[in-house]
Amino acid sequence: MVQLIKTADDDWAWMLAMNESVEEYNARLGRKIGSVDAAANAIGELINIYNAGNQPELNTASYVESILEHYKAVYAYYRLIEFIDDYDEDSNWDVQLRVLYYREFTEWFDLNNAVNGLMYFYTYAAAGYSALSMDLNGTFEIWSKNRLAELEIERDIYWSYDWKPFSSDAKTISAKKFEKLLSYFKARTNDTVVEEMVSDWAEKDYDFARERTDGRFDFDKIAEMLRYYETALSNWREVREQIALMLPKEKQKSYREITKQMHTRLYNDLVDLKEIRY
Repeated sequence: MVQLIKTADDDWAWMLAMNESVEEYNARLGRKIGSVDAAANAIGELINIYNAGNQPELNTASYVESILEHYKAVYAYYRLIEFIDDYDEDSNWDVQLRVLYYREFTEWFDLNNAVNGLMYFYTYAAAGYSALSMDLNGTFEIWSKNRLAELEIERDIYWSYDWKPFSSDAKTISAKKFEKLLSYFKARTNDTVVEEMVSDWAEKDYDFARERTDGRFDFDKIAEMLRYYETALSNWREVREQIALMLPKEKQKSYREITKQMHTRLYNDLVDLKEIRY
């Protein structure tokens, strides 16, 4: 079923189906204990026990672990959105905020997909080894873990009466600086890869470098992923600010601090990717 996920709506439907599966399983056993969190944790523990062996087995284990972590993040979105409420019957604040937060989820999904696609097409030649999928799964898992931690803070802002203001120590990254980094990837060609490769060699053997890189990078796909990423990033920035403006004034700063932290992390992910070569 995971293979059918192409859009954020698919991802949401998949999460709901997983929830129903756990509930039906508990009902069939005649028990009320247990939860989707408990089920995910139990599978994760089982995978950890068998997370050793040959490379295909390790790749499979890493895939399952990354999907579990992704599920937890999507489920956290679900719980946050479902419990946004406004007790003023004459106000539709809660309805508007749920719609905005679902939009934020869809942009996060698209950012996730785009960066994973970019990593795959950019690092395929750089990695060139059997553990590539395990590395990509690991990055996907870290993305979900980070977002899950941030969602817990955001949920506290909405729900808790004794919530604590949040402040991030992340360095502020301007949109202009982000665009400059993206321009680096847009300028990538087979020639630039060759130039980078031979710059590390004592003998500047351009012919050998071209033989090693020719046809290994799909620059059309990289450009496609960059367009996808840029659109999602722009939309994500916009909807995050719309959400912030709907919050009580005393909570807006904390929400923007989480946005800043996420923005900086997104930037640093691309910086790390930039360091991977051929």
